[in-house]
Amino acid sequence: MFGHLRAHLQEQITAAHTSAEQASTARTQAQTDRDQLAERLPPLQDALAQAQATAQEATAALTAAQAVVDQRRQARDDAQAALVNARRALADHAANEPERFDERHHLNPEWVEWKERRDELSASVQHAQAALEDANTLLAQAQQARDAAAERANQAAAAATAAQEQLDAATERVAEAQRRVDAATAAINDAEQAAARLGEQLSKLDARAARVLAEPLDRTDLEHAADAELADLLGRRHERHELFMQRASLNTDRAAVLAAHDQTADAVQLLQRSIGSWPDSGRYPALAGVADALGQVATASMTQRARPPAQRTDDLPAVQAILVEQLGALRAALQQAIVERQFAAAAVAQAAQAMAEHEKAEP
Repeated sequence: MFGHLRAHLQEQITAAHTSAEQASTARTQAQTDRDQLAERLPPLQDALAQAQATAQEATAALTAAQAVVDQRRQARDDAQAALVNARRALADHAANEPERFDERHHLNPEWVEWKERRDELSASVQHAQAALEDANTLLAQAQQARDAAAERANQAAAAATAAQEQLDAATERVAEAQRRVDAATAAINDAEQAAARLGEQLSKLDARAARVLAEPLDRTDLEHAADAELADLLGRRHERHELFMQRASLNTDRAAVLAAHDQTADAVQLLQRSIGSWPDSGRYPALAGVADALGQVATASMTQRARPPAQRTDDLPAVQAILVEQLGALRAALQQAIVERQFAAAAVAQAAQAMAEHEKAEP
């Protein structure tokens, strides 16, 4: 019996040492991956800083361009008001025209004076009209410059967002490599501790064997040794019972996790169908790939549901990676849609402004 137990313990010790060696190899590889990935962070951080600086400059340029537009619009409004006043003054003066000739059919001096004033007012109207045309030209130029600045600002903001996403992804890869290092380190410690415990058990087993097999036979001591062996067996039986209870609890937890995963897959399938029904989905080519990936997640979940929870082989980390990747694609499509909406809003505002200006110029 002692030889069988000794061989079993020795096998476990060998397995623990093998696990420690494998974990050490995995940790070395993870450390190499982490260091290589960490070397990529500084260039990405510099690129992000540059992109953010460019975005800030573009935003400042857009603000300045908008300020010029506001100034030019105010100047145009002032020119419009000046033209209206000049026309009104001319109309009021024209309504008070005196008789051109007096009763002796001589040219009326008052009419001559009135005509000189009318000519001055007509010239004022022409000058005001020319000033309005110049103001409209300058406003149109400022609006074009503002629109170009807005496009550059949107592009710079999109570039900064992309740089941030790249840095975040690289940082996450470094963190994931560090987690693998930590996990491997923990596995090494666990294996070494397990080997140490097994070594202690082996030493105790040898001591017990020497006590039982000692000669000459000591019956009293042998009975005490037998009682110790029985107590050890009962303890192991209780430990095995606890392990079975723990296994049952883990199976219950696994079933709950898989049920939650299935609910997520159902929600993903609804999102996939919604993407397929969007009338403008063709404008965003990335959405087709997103829909396909989400469909694969939903199909895999439906396939696994036919099995009992203990027999399911769902790759939840892979599903998480897929969903994270598709979330990035959806965010990119959202950014594109936001840019398009901003351009559309600017076009609507410009059209509304043009309409308002046309109504103001109504004679």
